[in-house]
Amino acid sequence: RRVHGPGRASTGAVSGAGLSFEQQVDVELPPAEMFEWFTDSGRVSAFTMAPASVSPVPGSPFSLFGGTVTGFQDEVVAPSRLVQRWRFSTWPEGQFSRVELGFEPSASGGSTITLRHSGLPKADLERAKAGWNENYWVRFKNMMGWSVNVLK
Repeated sequence: RRVHGPGRASTGAVSGAGLSFEQQVDVELPPAEMFEWFTDSGRVSAFTMAPASVSPVPGSPFSLFGGTVTGFQDEVVAPSRLVQRWRFSTWPEGQFSRVELGFEPSASGGSTITLRHSGLPKADLERAKAGWNENYWVRFKNMMGWSVNVLK
């Protein structure tokens, strides 16, 4: 079931310009469990080791890494898709990028997670790429003891 949050105009729009990247990883847990690791405040705080406020409610705001990253849940399709308006706290008020996370069953019984991050300013492209890798994929692998294979 596809559920969308409120319109973008009221709380900031995703930049039409900007750069994008895609990352894809395989993890041991099935999509429903992985989806919860991205939409439950306690779980996000545990693996990032930083304050987080997030929920699977369309239109709800989120805050990650103690407010370093904030945004809104624009689309929530549990357990297969999450779309967010996403921003670093250093960006001008109202400037957002777009994060799309897809959770698909993998051949091994786990999940393939596909991340597409678009609308990024050139100055923050590498920062965002490294942040996803270090704060999500590497932490899932190192801290949780899961097998995580970065596919691209």
